[in-house]
Amino acid sequence: MPVTYTIIAICVVVWLCQLVVPGFNRDIILTTWSWQSQPWRLITSAFAHSVSGFMHIAGNMLMLWLLGRAIEPAIGRRDYVLSYLLSALGGSALFILFAALSGTHSAVVGASAAVFGLFGLLVGLYKLAGIRNTGIWVLLGINLVFDFVVPGIAWQGHLGGFLIGLGAGFLIAHARRRGRTTTPTLWLLLVPIVAALGASLALTG
Repeated sequence: MPVTYTIIAICVVVWLCQLVVPGFNRDIILTTWSWQSQPWRLITSAFAHSVSGFMHIAGNMLMLWLLGRAIEPAIGRRDYVLSYLLSALGGSALFILFAALSGTHSAVVGASAAVFGLFGLLVGLYKLAGIRNTGIWVLLGINLVFDFVVPGIAWQGHLGGFLIGLGAGFLIAHARRRGRTTTPTLWLLLVPIVAALGASLALTG
C-alpha cells in the first residue's frame, strides 16, 4: 500500500511541523475567512490535525490504514489518490458552504473528510457489485456516533467527503463494468465541488 503509507507519512510529518514550527499551523488549516485568497488550504488542511492531542491524528491514520488495505489494491494507485484528494476537497467545500449558509466563522483540520470519502467509495463499489459487508457499516456507524457525541467535530466535512467518495465508488464500478478507463470519469466530481464553492462565494459576497 505505497499510497496509503505515503499519505500517513505526510500527515505525521505535517503534524510534527504543526507542533514545532512557529506559524505553520496557522498557515495550513482551513478557515472560513481565508480560503478565498489562499485556496490551497482546501487541501492542505486535510493533511493537518489537531495539535491539542495525539488521538485525532492516531484515529484518522488507523482508519486510513484499515480502509486503504481494502481500496488501494482494488482500484489502483492513481484512482485511489484522485478519489482521496477529491473527497478531501468535497469535505472542505461542504464545510465552507454550511458556514456561508449559517454566517459563522470557524476553522477545520484533519483527514477525516477524506477518510469518510473512502467509506463512501467502498459503499459505492460494494453496492454496484452486489456485495454485503457488515464490517464497513459497523466502522461507519462508529465514526458517525463520534460526529454527534464528541464536540467540535465538523460533520459537514465528513458528509461532503462521504458523498464525493460515494460518487467515486459508483463511477469507478460503472466504468469498469463497461470496460472504460476510470480515471477521467472521476474528474466529474469536481462539478459539485466547484458548485458548492461558487455558492459559498455568492452567499458571502
